[in-house]
Amino acid sequence: MTHKHIKNLQFIIISLFCFFALQFTGCAHFYGANTSVDEATSSEDRILQATKCYERGLGSDDSRERIKFFSRAIEINPQFGDAYFMRADTLTREKRYFQALKDYNKAIAIDPQNSEYLVGRAVVFFLRKQTQKAIADLKKAIEIDPENVHAYCTLASIFALIGKYEDAMKFFNTAIELDPQNPVVYVNRSFLFYKIGEYQKALDDCNKALDSFFEVPNAYSNRGIIYAVFGQYTLAMDDIRTALELDPNNIDLYYDRALIYYHLGLYRKAIEDFEKYLKAEPDGIYSKDSKKLLVTCKKNLDTVVVFFWNTKEDPELRSGRIYPVKRRISGIKNPLLQSLEELIKGPTKEEIENGYYSFFDADVKIKSVRLSNNILYIDFYKHPLFDVDLEELRKGYGLHNYIMVLFPIKETLFQFPYIKDVVISNEGKIFYPED
Repeated sequence: MTHKHIKNLQFIIISLFCFFALQFTGCAHFYGANTSVDEATSSEDRILQATKCYERGLGSDDSRERIKFFSRAIEINPQFGDAYFMRADTLTREKRYFQALKDYNKAIAIDPQNSEYLVGRAVVFFLRKQTQKAIADLKKAIEIDPENVHAYCTLASIFALIGKYEDAMKFFNTAIELDPQNPVVYVNRSFLFYKIGEYQKALDDCNKALDSFFEVPNAYSNRGIIYAVFGQYTLAMDDIRTALELDPNNIDLYYDRALIYYHLGLYRKAIEDFEKYLKAEPDGIYSKDSKKLLVTCKKNLDTVVVFFWNTKEDPELRSGRIYPVKRRISGIKNPLLQSLEELIKGPTKEEIENGYYSFFDADVKIKSVRLSNNILYIDFYKHPLFDVDLEELRKGYGLHNYIMVLFPIKETLFQFPYIKDVVISNEGKIFYPED
């Protein structure tokens, strides 16, 4: 399992758009919940009545009510572009993309120079897999308003999702220059840093997003996945739990949690969350990745991999190559520790017949295991295998036996992507590294 198997962080274009849509309408004043819609007697009266309906729609948390009030506003004032815009936004969140697109088209026909209308339509084009149309709308929005942060961020997000990382970084950086306090930009740029392997920068961007006034669930879920990569399990699960508390109906957070479980090798739990995501989002942004990872999880279910030398492949054991062996264990709870335990047990009778060989014996016992900052610290109970003189070792004495013990441990542990190094000791006396 390597990092290339995990590519997507929580990176939802819809969520990004809804956040900006709320900002777009955040300056509205509410006239009260009991406003009635009477027969309008003049153009000004009709505009006033339409505005009241529109603002009632903005004040509702219920999608059906929002659509009802926005529709009434449009009925009273058919030239009310913002009402079309916000009804389209609500329809987008409801995944009624065809109807949302019709509303965006009407809003743009009313006001072709409104860059936010173009950004909204671009989101729907992208979700309908019409990527080039989405990009064209976003570039036009930037041409109309060169300071539209939303347009830059959404364009960067799309470029990141389609693999154009250099373009994505350029537009993310522009968005941050224009609005350095905007949490959504940092959340989405963290995905890009993750894609290119800049994990610390990805973590820094999540933290910047979380330092803002706004609560952004995606920032917690992104950070949780990065913590899982770093092997900081408790922090990872705390963050994904917080994200779910803030946004319990966001099915994509279950995809994120599945990724965390996957990173930790908790395949049974990962399978549950991947299947939950796919049931709700069979054609979602992450459905393709979920299906692939689901297959991998099922293959690895109740399986650990250990590495041994092999005297058939390498009779003198001098090539430096060691070979993987799969072991099935019922109810795996800690795949890393259980892989290490299986390694120390040595090859089975059948594996020995096939040439697999180990220097470990039944007296080798693990005293403690501790993970900190991607480094795994293993202390063994006193055993001659680990009792080496490092000064003698530097001169080349005992190097062969040292390698015979060290290499299988490192290879077995480094299959877990969050393990960057290992420190091995013998009742506290360092065995590896030599310095």
